[in-house]
Amino acid sequence: MSPPPFFVMGKIKRTTGGSVFTGRLPEGCRKCLRGEKLVLFVTGVCKDNCYYCPVGFSRRGKDRAFANERRVVHVDDLMLEAKRMKATGAGITGGDPLLKVGRTVRFVRALKRKFGKKFHIHLYTSGTAATRGKLKRLYEAGVDEIRFHRNLKAVKMATKFRWEVGGEIPAMPGKLNTIKKFLKGLEAAGATFCNINELEFSEGNMTAFLK
Repeated sequence: MSPPPFFVMGKIKRTTGGSVFTGRLPEGCRKCLRGEKLVLFVTGVCKDNCYYCPVGFSRRGKDRAFANERRVVHVDDLMLEAKRMKATGAGITGGDPLLKVGRTVRFVRALKRKFGKKFHIHLYTSGTAATRGKLKRLYEAGVDEIRFHRNLKAVKMATKFRWEVGGEIPAMPGKLNTIKKFLKGLEAAGATFCNINELEFSEGNMTAFLK
């Protein structure tokens, strides 16, 4: 018996932080809510040009890595920040980590080697640069959960591996039908969840929003 559509599962519940959800929160979200996740910004490079991108000008388009706000020049910088905050996991973001997949794989392996298999790692990507080969490398390195911004073809490729696959998009004004279509596409592709984020207003997207 197949499960009900993930985007209409059960009653609406509220987290301690004020967010609402239905069904089961992904492990990555549960750890973030407890403040246990290191934010690993792998690169500011990205092929997409989303008007609502919140990445600031100091990082956008620049190939630099950060662990929280600590610049990562060597993998030891990453280990130091994870240890300092007593992280039990990491959320990998950018830019697009898939454009620097070698670096991303190296960081994932280092974290798993240092903190063990239970150190939960989730990764964000638009999916534009996804290939089966890149996804296989990430999966084998130890990524536990992957979230796609909009590329349903990439979602379908990712569901061939045994990790949790979902979507993550902003709550774009006037785009309710687009969001619904994406949710249905995620389910058809085999994803298990989707996060709809509060629209983030920052220096990086302020001009586009005002227009």
